[in-house]
Formats: sequence, structure tokens, C-alpha cells
Amino acid sequence: MKQISKSRILQVSLIVLLFAIFFTGIFLYVKNLNQVIFKESTNRIKSFANVSVKNIVDAYLLYSNSGDIKLGNIISDLLQAAPDIKSIQIIDTEGKIVLDSKIGNFAQNEEETLKIEDEATKELLRQTEPTFLSSKNTNTLDKIVYPYLDDWGRHPYSVIFYPSYDGADKIARSIKIQAALASGFFAILALFLIVFTTQRREIELAREKRRFLEELDKKKNEFIMLSSHNLRTPLAALKGFFEMLKGVKVKPSLGKHVMAVSGSVKNLDETVSNMVAIAESFDQEEANFSAKASFLDIINTVVDQLRPKIREKNISIEIESKGDFKPIKQGVRKFERIIFNLLENAIKFNKENGEILISCQAEENNITFSVKDTGIGIAQNKIGELFQSFYQVQSGKSEYVYNYEGTGLGLYAAKILVESLGGKIWAQSQLGKGSTFYFTIPVED
Repeated sequence: MKQISKSRILQVSLIVLLFAIFFTGIFLYVKNLNQVIFKESTNRIKSFANVSVKNIVDAYLLYSNSGDIKLGNIISDLLQAAPDIKSIQIIDTEGKIVLDSKIGNFAQNEEETLKIEDEATKELLRQTEPTFLSSKNTNTLDKIVYPYLDDWGRHPYSVIFYPSYDGADKIARSIKIQAALASGFFAILALFLIVFTTQRREIELAREKRRFLEELDKKKNEFIMLSSHNLRTPLAALKGFFEMLKGVKVKPSLGKHVMAVSGSVKNLDETVSNMVAIAESFDQEEANFSAKASFLDIINTVVDQLRPKIREKNISIEIESKGDFKPIKQGVRKFERIIFNLLENAIKFNKENGEILISCQAEENNITFSVKDTGIGIAQNKIGELFQSFYQVQSGKSEYVYNYEGTGLGLYAAKILVESLGGKIWAQSQLGKGSTFYFTIPVED
């Protein structure tokens, strides 16, 4: 069992390790892919700024005095061609913002012209080389300050480009969502594999346990059968010996001992018979044993077997039958043992000069049988324990003290045999007034 547990733990650990490696790979892949996406977006922004700065300022110079509409359309078209650019500003070397794509053209309205007062930014505007300002916490650009040089090499303006990474963000978010979905899928797959591996091993263990128990049960039955058959030979000799002694006169003191030993032999014989019956109930060959018999004939045979005990207690017995009884094709010996045990139980716990009523009813596909006695009865809280093995009910009331010989196997054997035939057995009783035992068993056509 320990090796099996270690093997299962190893399998689960291996699955967990593989998926941990997978998830780590997914994380690193997504992180690297995000960096590539933003790097490509930054390269596009730089390339656009390099190509478009001259066109932007030329358009401003050409149309700034003729109206905002034409200039606005040109700037709008340029920005649409570059979704990675959020907005632009044209600023002269003195820091005056002459055009802001978000606000408009300030050339015709000097009063509204904004001016940059920050000296550090002004210094950047005077540079003749582009300046790329990155964000503090990311590898993305915050803005690009690109100088404009006219055809004569003069530097009257600079253009500030404000990047937008919305497109890159969307792509990155889409990739993260896909990665999350993939991770979720593989997490579920990992969980399924763990559960499947565990359950499969549990099923294998259950099968192994069942095979072991079946083998153990088989050996137990073989032992019971072998022991029982070995006991029957000396028991038969002893029973024959005591039958011979019935016609022989012996001393009263010796006669008591003979009777005691004879009773013990009979009890042992009944115990052996019940053990054999229980063992045979699990025997497939016995279950397939075929022998036809009438149900009423089985009852009469059992009554005849127990006739000496019936006479001994002067019990009157009556048999009632109703319906058309089909021949019993399988389990004849089981039927005999069930009826024998129930009738013997009714005799044992009956009163002197008592009564027994045997009722049987044939229905369409089953037989219902009952044995009713006028014996000492059973307390209601004890009825549920009747069919346990080696159990004998103790009354607890002085007038109904149970002091009978036996092993407590009779009713248990009857229950096992009834259930092996696909039926059910139960009892009803009233303390001091008697008991009725029932069983119903399906009968094949």
C-alpha cells in the first residue's frame, strides 16, 4: 500500500511540475511578447516623427494665415495615418506654442498663444537633434522633441510628438486574456488529470481489494465446506449410535448424560448444516444447480423432518396455500433450508400445546411464505437484530427469559439464502403472544 501511495504521489507531483513549467513559460512568453509589441510601437512612433516633422511644419507655414480648416484637415489626416501618435505641438525656439492639434492654430489669435516657461524644455527646443523622453516607470516614450530645419538650415520650430500606446495596450491586453484563458484551460486540464489519475488508482485499488476479498471469501467458503463435510461423518455415526440407544434401558443417572450429549450432537449437526447452507449461498455452482420440485412438497418434506420435535411439544400445525404454485427450478435445497430454519425456530420458541400456521401464496412471479407461532414472542426493539449472525435475543423479563440451545445461525442463514435467491425476509412479533416470519422470493417461469 505504501508503494502504491508513493507512486500516486509521484504521478501527481509530476503533473503539477509539468504544468508549473508550462505556466512559467506562458508568463515569460507573454512578458517578452509585450516588450516586443511596445518596442515595435516605439519604433513606428520614431519613424513617423522623422518622416512627418517637415510636412507638418511646412503645412503650418503654408496654411497658418489662410484659416484653421485646411490646416486642421491636414494635421488630422497625418494623425489618422499614425494611430500611435496622440497629439502634436509646433513650438518656436522661444517656447511659444503656435499650434496644438488638440486645440487648434494660435497664429491668428496671439492673445491665446501659450508659452513654455520651463527652461529645461526650452533648451530641448533649441537642439538640432531629436530628443526622446521616456516614461519613468516604463520603457515607453513620453514624448519626442523633433527639430525642424528649413531648406537653408535654419531652426525656427520644433515639433513635440505625444505618443499613444492604445493600440499596443489593446494587443497586449488581448494577448494577456488569451494567455489567461489558455492557462485556465490547462489548469482545468491539470486538475482533471490529477483527479483522473487519483480516481483511476482508487478504482484499481478497489478492484484489487475486491479481488482479494473475493479470494478470501472463496477460501473461507472452501474451509467451511471442507470442515463441515469432515464433521458430518462422525456426526452421522454419533446420531446412529444414539438412535440405537433409544431402545436400550440404561440407568437414570446415565440416561441424563446420554440425553445431554444427544442434544449437543443435534445442535452441532444443525450448526454444520447452517454453515454449509451459508457457504453454498455464495457458491456459483450451487446457484446453478438445477432440480425441480413443488413448493408444497418442499414444505411437507420439511414438516415431516421436524415431526418428532412437533410431537415432543404437542404442537398443532396447519398449512394454508393459495394460488397456482409453479415448480421450483433452481435453489431447491436453499428453499428447504430456509423453511426448515423458520419452522424449527417456530417450534423451538413455541409453548407446550401451541399452534403453528404455515401460509404460502403463489402470485404471478413470486412466492410469499409465512410461519406464525404462538410462542413467547420478541420485544419490538429487538426485531431488527434477529437476522444477525450468532445472535440470540435476550428478553430482560423474568417470565420470558430466553434460555434455549443454539448458535444463533438459523435466522441469519435463512436471511442469507433468501437474499441469494433475490428475495427479502422480515418478522412481526408481540412479546408473549408469538411471532410471524415472512419471506418473499421471485420465481422464474
